Amino acid sequence: MPPTNDSTVLRARIYVFDYYPDATFRVASKPLAYKPAVQVQEGESFLSEMYWSKYETRVIRYENTNKQVLFFPRKGGVVDTGDKCQMNRMKKTKELAKGIISIEFKPVK
Repeated sequence: MPPTNDSTVLRARIYVFDYYPDATFRVASKPLAYKPAVQVQEGESFLSEMYWSKYETRVIRYENTNKQVLFFPRKGGVVDTGDKCQMNRMKKTKELAKGIISIEFKPVK
């Protein structure tokens, strides 16, 4: 993870049913070649690529349950495999991909 301070808040996307406020998790994978499907009108497939172009897919493992789920942080070295983080608040529930929400998270020691 790049250098951060205690007030660093990062953003990601996650399936709503996999979101647990204040839960601690570890990044358990390198980026995966997977993007969730986004339903768009015929001729608007470029919207799907635009929607995911700044995000990558990772697997995270919740510390308290060992449950593994898909997690979509921004691209560009925001997180590395093994990083420990904590979920913060939900930012946005109205997303283009069904069942996906925007959340904030922060690195923890």
